[in-house]
Amino acid sequence: SSPTRRSSDLSDFYMGVAAPSSPVGAGSSTTFQLVFEPTANTGLRTATVTIPNDDPNKNPYTFAVQGTAQPQQRIDPSLEYSGTTIPYGDQSPTVSKGTDFGSVNVGSQSATHSFQLYNYGNINMTLTGSFVQLFGANSGDFAIVSMPSSPIAPSGDSTIGIRFQPTGSGLRTESMLIYYDDIYAPGATSPYTVALQGTGVPNTVSVTVQPSPLSGPSYSVDGALYYGSTPFKWNAGVNHTISTTTPQNIGYPII
Repeated sequence: SSPTRRSSDLSDFYMGVAAPSSPVGAGSSTTFQLVFEPTANTGLRTATVTIPNDDPNKNPYTFAVQGTAQPQQRIDPSLEYSGTTIPYGDQSPTVSKGTDFGSVNVGSQSATHSFQLYNYGNINMTLTGSFVQLFGANSGDFAIVSMPSSPIAPSGDSTIGIRFQPTGSGLRTESMLIYYDDIYAPGATSPYTVALQGTGVPNTVSVTVQPSPLSGPSYSVDGALYYGSTPFKWNAGVNHTISTTTPQNIGYPII
């Protein structure tokens, strides 16, 4: 009959595809396969192989087998912001994850958001290529302030600094791509990609022209009449023509 196994580590060994044939002729042999596939991460694993037969002196025929289990080498990248995990491939920016930078005036810049890149694996994680890239519809509206170091040791981390600096108004979007050697990263193919966003706010300043005297049509802006000391909004970077509409002094602007 076929060989059997017995021991406390029985599930770590199993019969392969090839099974022995029977009967075995005089002076002949047969072959079988035994595979070691440890269920524990580390340590010595043992079993006994038993081959029943019709030999009156060697039934059953037994012998011991063993193998040593080793941990599977792996890296496990994880991006975090202030203790909040940003999932691999995340496409839903939020303030709590640090990926939504909120509202920032056009031409200004946000505070730097510091993201921690962790390695929860058991071997060093090596970053590759340019390490971190920003790519998307509004390139230039986000900037890399600081790059992570490489390699990142097991249970270690390194910081990525990103800043939002809108060049236009409205919703601005970008993707952050983190490159690493993923040969030991099951389920986490490089790059680790997350979406970023922020809102650009137009710069405006309220300008009030104080006419003298304060009666009648006092001044016009780009041909539109303003009476008394009525203010108008002046958009930064836009030229406006201010003129009087009656023979009077235009006065001075109060900002």
